[in-house]
Amino acid sequence: MRNEVRELRMMVWESQEALAEVLGVSRQTVNAIENGRRVPTLEVAIRIARRYGKRVEEVFDPDREPWRPPPRDVDVVVGLNEAPNKLVIEMWHEGRGTSRLER
Repeated sequence: MRNEVRELRMMVWESQEALAEVLGVSRQTVNAIENGRRVPTLEVAIRIARRYGKRVEEVFDPDREPWRPPPRDVDVVVGLNEAPNKLVIEMWHEGRGTSRLER
């Protein structure tokens, strides 16, 4: 299931360990949820949504694909912009210039 947990956590510079402690789960569980390998219980999903001031359906969307990391050929993230309900990452690729990732 696609979710915004990683993006929300990273926007507030929170580690997986810190989030896991607040939720009462392991860091491995947070990692599995973020990567779409595990669906959280309703209780954990509600705690995650409340932690970031969102509704559960804003964080978890069963109709979207799981998060995938940016390509490994990214050398430098040159910009990170947060607009309402959108995250824009500008990346620089050696020999190819910049690209943008919008979520």
